[in-house]
Amino acid sequence: MAADAQAILVWAQFDGQHHIVSSSLNDQQWSTPAVIHSSDNVIVTPALAKNNEGQTIMVWSEQQQGRMEILQSQLSKQSQIWSEPELLIDEGSENLNPNIVNDGQGGLWLFWSGNDDGLDDIYYKQKRVNEREWSETKQLNEPNEVPDYKPVAELDDFGDILVRWQTYDFLAGQYIEAQETIVVDQKVAYNRSQADGDIKLEDILLPDFLPTDSSVSLLFPNNVAAQSIRLD
Repeated sequence: MAADAQAILVWAQFDGQHHIVSSSLNDQQWSTPAVIHSSDNVIVTPALAKNNEGQTIMVWSEQQQGRMEILQSQLSKQSQIWSEPELLIDEGSENLNPNIVNDGQGGLWLFWSGNDDGLDDIYYKQKRVNEREWSETKQLNEPNEVPDYKPVAELDDFGDILVRWQTYDFLAGQYIEAQETIVVDQKVAYNRSQADGDIKLEDILLPDFLPTDSSVSLLFPNNVAAQSIRLD
């Protein structure tokens, strides 16, 4: 994975063994897909983020002992080798769709959908700048009797974190988009113009080797606002 990539793709793939595969965009050319993690366990929904020190972090869901847990790994800037996977979330029975975002101040925020043999809710953890450990888990959505899943997060016009997810609306008889804003504490002056140079999905040509049966996550490592996008 190139250290100066304009965009990075990751996805899960199965060929008798489960893998996380990645490709990087440099000078409008996508690199040959490369396996960056393999397991005998089911792997789904990998996602990437980049912290203020330029380090790339990957999170994904992997089946462990009969339940879906969230693991993490970090890419060394020097060796460009991924660290051994570490367990990050093992609460409840199922933890899926992890989405991680840099708040622009050095903090990382992790969002995911999880349940304890019931309906999914949206949860999150925070890791502040210069802290090694993640905060305690908090629930983002209000308690309800419908499933809430597939969170995505980005910075809004004020530098706060805007989280969107899918929830079921009984009146509409279908899934709709819900959203919540988390105010970032002690943020420096932020102006949306800082994000004017961000790369957008329509600015690039996606490669034709992407799978059609697996969730794909796209990271724009140098973007200010929309950093990580799930392509499903």
